[in-house]
Amino acid sequence: MLAESNSLPPKVLVVGGDSLIGSTLVAHFRSQGTSVGYTSRRPHHKSPACIPLELGKAIALPYIPEVAILCAGVTDFRSCAEQPDATRRINVHAVLELAATLHLGGAHILYLSSNAVCEIEKGSVQSHSLPPITTELGAQKYDAECGILALGERATVVRATKVVSSRVPMFEGWLTRLGQHSKIFPWSDKYLCPISLRFIAFWLAELALRHVSGVFHLSGENLVSYSEFGLKLAASMSADCKLVVPSTMDGAGLTNGRPPQHACLDMKLTTSTLGATPQTVGSVLSDLLEEFYLTPAIGWNDTSVSSL
Repeated sequence: MLAESNSLPPKVLVVGGDSLIGSTLVAHFRSQGTSVGYTSRRPHHKSPACIPLELGKAIALPYIPEVAILCAGVTDFRSCAEQPDATRRINVHAVLELAATLHLGGAHILYLSSNAVCEIEKGSVQSHSLPPITTELGAQKYDAECGILALGERATVVRATKVVSSRVPMFEGWLTRLGQHSKIFPWSDKYLCPISLRFIAFWLAELALRHVSGVFHLSGENLVSYSEFGLKLAASMSADCKLVVPSTMDGAGLTNGRPPQHACLDMKLTTSTLGATPQTVGSVLSDLLEEFYLTPAIGWNDTSVSSL
């Protein structure tokens, strides 16, 4: 249901606005002068721009925005595998219930999905052709995609590859250790198709404000192993490449239950619509280093969210 409000509503609502991608989106819209609100399930948010909202619980929205970007949900492979019913209630049923409420009120819905729905190791996945899905997270993402697209007009699905950020503990650890001339131990048998936090926030915002419907991809240009990425990061930092010591998931005892390898995504439709092209590894590294050295730390409060 909707709560009554006489104030002019923000143009954009980011659901999950204190998440890694959500908080970056909020900051990006603000930097561009676009009015934006966001939701959080954390009770300590005090900003008037924040709407308390927890997926799966009663919906009380003070307004319907022009566009709503859905970034909230459970994105951990293991949690979804171990608690399929509980995570499905959040990732599928609650997300679609919220989307339907917003869409019925006139909002354009943009749902952030991932290449968890694309389980192949090589090549680029087309938006209209997917291989069989074998993980619970992938299945939940796909079912949510279908529900969003079933809304008809004013519905967009965006699949993205691996987001690399200095706010992700693994990459923050690598940056810190390499800066201290200490070793890192990235996997040689696990791969990523990296994009930066800046890249995904910029192009998600562009898609949202243009109100284009359909399935779009945001992807890195190349699939690389974590150890390859670690070596390139060391080189970008002028660190000794001998500090990068490749390891294996098997050697770390992480074989059982590990997620499948995910390919890069075909961006032809995104390119023809927006002019966006797959992000090169060099560009990802440049954004990552700038974020690490120049961006203030982000905490769970509105002041720090707005400062990104």
